[in-house]
Amino acid sequence: MSRKIDVFFILKKHCQTLNVYKDGEEKISFIDVFSFFLLPALLGVLVAFFSHGISDNILTLTVNFGAISTALLMSVLVLVYDQEAKIKDVQDKSRLVGGSADDKLILLKELYQNICYTIVASIVLVIFSVAGMSMIGENLSCFRQIGLQVTSGLVVAVFVNIVLTMLMVIKRFHALLTN
Repeated sequence: MSRKIDVFFILKKHCQTLNVYKDGEEKISFIDVFSFFLLPALLGVLVAFFSHGISDNILTLTVNFGAISTALLMSVLVLVYDQEAKIKDVQDKSRLVGGSADDKLILLKELYQNICYTIVASIVLVIFSVAGMSMIGENLSCFRQIGLQVTSGLVVAVFVNIVLTMLMVIKRFHALLTN
């Protein structure tokens, strides 16, 4: 894959923001891995196996959700970048010293990674939704029905992951702006 469109490093950086630090060591937070990856995957598998697929209307809504969230999150990235520049400027002028500015910069960098990941996930959601819409028709063959069920499961898994990640982003923004 071209390095210009390879986004796997964004996934890696996002996963690193889910780690916890105990006694100076970085450790995997299993509750976060479960919440952000295993739970959405489990819900997706349940939808894929126990439903006939998501309807055309729901898939249209997920396309709209993905497109709108991508556009909104792009503008939020600009805000995060601007906040980081302001904190660095204030830090350089020695108005903020010590942990407070450093903690905010770490939080901003993690927030940046989470937002980039959510944008990529929203694009993937749109792709899966469009793929699912292409399989809906009057007479579904067995192959198209299985394809619809699989894409429906993928849509649900990615959608739940995006919603959970957006909640984390909102919480981090709240922490950043209230502390």
